[in-house]
Amino acid sequence: MYKVLILLFLMSFVFAAEETKLIEFKLEDQHERKFTEADFRGYISVFIASDRGGSAFNELWASAIVDSLRDYTNFGDLKVEGVAHLGSVPFFLRGFVKGFFDKSDKQKSILLDWKGIFNKTYSLIEDDTNILIFNRDGIKLLHESGRELEPTKLQNVLEILRTELDKDN
Repeated sequence: MYKVLILLFLMSFVFAAEETKLIEFKLEDQHERKFTEADFRGYISVFIASDRGGSAFNELWASAIVDSLRDYTNFGDLKVEGVAHLGSVPFFLRGFVKGFFDKSDKQKSILLDWKGIFNKTYSLIEDDTNILIFNRDGIKLLHESGRELEPTKLQNVLEILRTELDKDN
C-alpha cells in the first residue's frame, strides 16, 4: 500500500513539472500567419503570454524589453512574440474573440493559443503577464510573471537577455 502511495506521489512531480524546453507547436496569429517552434530555432526567444486578465500589461512589458535592447549589438538574434491563452474560449465564440485582436499593424503578431498548450506546458500565472525566455537551443532560461512593470523583474529579464545576446552563435 505504501509503495503505491509513494509511486503516486513521485508521479505527481513528474506530471506537474514545468517543461524546460520550447515545445513543438503550430499556432496562427491574428493575421492568420502560421508559426511553429522552428521559426524560433537559433534565436533568443521571449514569449509574452497571458490570459485576458493579464493581457493589459503585455504591451508594456514587450515595449520595455524591446526599447531597452533595440540598440544592442545582436538585437537581430532576439524574437519577442505575444501569446494569447484562449484555451477557455468556447469553439463557437472563436471568430468573435479573434475580432478583438488588433490587425492594423502587420509587424505585430500575437499567437492565438486556442488549445492552451502554453498554459498547460508552462503553468502560466492567471491574470498576469508571463514572460518566457528561451535560448538559441530552445532551453527555457526564465519564467517570470507580473502585472505592472516591476523594475527588479525587468532588470532580471534584461540581464538574462543581454547575457544571451553576448554569447557567440
